[in-house]
Amino acid sequence: VVNLRGAGLQAKRDFNPMSLAYLGDAVWELYARSFFLTPPQAVQSYRSSVERNARAEAQADVLSDLIVQGRLTPEEEEIARWAKNSKPKAVPKRFTSKHGSGDKVPYYKATALECLIGFWFLTDSARLHEVMGLAGLRRDWGQATLEETR
Repeated sequence: VVNLRGAGLQAKRDFNPMSLAYLGDAVWELYARSFFLTPPQAVQSYRSSVERNARAEAQADVLSDLIVQGRLTPEEEEIARWAKNSKPKAVPKRFTSKHGSGDKVPYYKATALECLIGFWFLTDSARLHEVMGLAGLRRDWGQATLEETR
């Protein structure tokens, strides 16, 4: 994990929300793949678990939980709002009125979470690891995660 916190990077000044979300998407999937790696199972089972976990609806729920539980700092809430309000032009078909629900809010929330994850990846690996644990996607080999203790 890269830690550029000492470089004085600021999300809104130094990045655009879609670039951070692009990075955050990859980081989320890496955590999900690592988490679902055990117990051993068929590759298709891994893929199904990761895809279910990486869906926008699941990520939107994680962001909502973090906000409702007061787990984000004011700066993090501002970054999430900034990313959510950026409203990406391209959204999956299932969120369009022609092919799906027409409700794009879950996709915007997922983009906001991915933006935060990308920002943490670049600036604060400890915070990233903490939040991924809160999301139930951290496996400290030999230690139970919050998900496993519920």
